[in-house]
Amino acid sequence: MDTRTSLAAEGPTPTTSGTDLAPDTGAPFSRALTLRFGAGFFGFGLLWIVGLQIVAAVLLPQRLRDIGVSSPEALLGTISAVTAVVSLVSNLLFGNLSDRTRGRFGRRAPWILAGASSRGSR
Repeated sequence: MDTRTSLAAEGPTPTTSGTDLAPDTGAPFSRALTLRFGAGFFGFGLLWIVGLQIVAAVLLPQRLRDIGVSSPEALLGTISAVTAVVSLVSNLLFGNLSDRTRGRFGRRAPWILAGASSRGSR
């Protein structure tokens, strides 16, 4: 028997609860592993935000100037405000709908599939 399956089959040890075990090995997470994952997620999120800010603050206003918009800052502000309002409403609406969805594929899977197929058809 594989070590991973034997650890997972034994279940949690008396000193650990079932919530702090790695799902693949059944071993408890160490503090160092948790900190490494946290640092990785933080670094990825920081790089993602920096990339989005470069597009929003530098490239998009320049593109608006290139196509001849007289006031690119005002248009960019309007675009940002409209997308924020649409995101607010759509997150509440579709989150509520997905919470109420019942089906053989679960609550979230049909919505994930619909979102993925609508993004791919563009």
